[in-house]
Amino acid sequence: MSSLEERTGLGSARIVCILAMPRTGSSYLTQLLKCCPEFNVHAELFHKNSVGLKPGERSALLKAAGGEATDEQSLNVWRRRNPGKVLDALLHSSGERPLFFKLFGGHLSKAQVAAEILSRDDVRYVLLWRRPIESFISSRKASHYGVHGRVDTTTLKPTIVDQDFVNWALRYNRWYDWTARELRARGLPTMEIVYETQLKNAESHVALAGILDGLVALGLPKVALPEELLSSERQDREPDYRARVANWAEFEREILSVPAHAELLQWAETVPGLPSPSAASKSASTGQGRPGNGAGKPSTQADSREERRRLKRERRRAQKKGTRIAGKRGRDRAAQ
Repeated sequence: MSSLEERTGLGSARIVCILAMPRTGSSYLTQLLKCCPEFNVHAELFHKNSVGLKPGERSALLKAAGGEATDEQSLNVWRRRNPGKVLDALLHSSGERPLFFKLFGGHLSKAQVAAEILSRDDVRYVLLWRRPIESFISSRKASHYGVHGRVDTTTLKPTIVDQDFVNWALRYNRWYDWTARELRARGLPTMEIVYETQLKNAESHVALAGILDGLVALGLPKVALPEELLSSERQDREPDYRARVANWAEFEREILSVPAHAELLQWAETVPGLPSPSAASKSASTGQGRPGNGAGKPSTQADSREERRRLKRERRRAQKKGTRIAGKRGRDRAAQ
């Protein structure tokens, strides 16, 4: 029993759930973890489509499903309806090696996550953050051009839309706010990883060494750093995210015309855990200021909580305004 288990009364750490959103660097993180043969690492285990399962794992799931699943389609349905049974079956089929999987907002309902994952005492958590605007642009590239990995997308420059960004940002925030709140309220052991500072700008062996140390702190067994790691090239090699799209100036102008949207963009351009651009500017000019909280990163400071409440109110007002504008445009078109 680890010291963490002794302090918390939790069971042995057998599962690690990586809580993230698409295009946050989770594929690179799982690629690093897969270099450790002691781990059984899966990607989006509860994605609506088929997931990569080894023959033994698929057989284990079919056995656990009984007569409820007989083919790939019915197995996909059963898999998403029974996340707890899926985790148990995969643990058993892998010889009890620690099981890793990614969980994004929308994979499962919040009720399922709460009842069948967060309620378990053998799960530990990784909360993965990335600068939101980079996740947004990357997601639009992936959906627009249909390329989700292992393809150089540097020359592909989509056009981004202000209201699309606002809607995406609200979904992003809802997921991270809910997960952070649940983890904190339940006192669940969590390691936070910021893509920019712990993955993107670190050598792969340095990044993995830090992750392995963090996993030991969560109660997982210590494993040796692999001698060889798979190399990884970023899909988009353009260093300036503004140059990754075709219409940044127009997009920014539209966003800044609505105060609540402007605050969303300021939040999205901030690397989690670092001061926002405006806060950094204020700090440089006055010698004061406080660190930003990034992508909704949990904070215990009262002023940070109040700031998040105020920003949420502004977002709700902006969302209502956007709905009214859309409705008016529809009426105008109907009148014409």
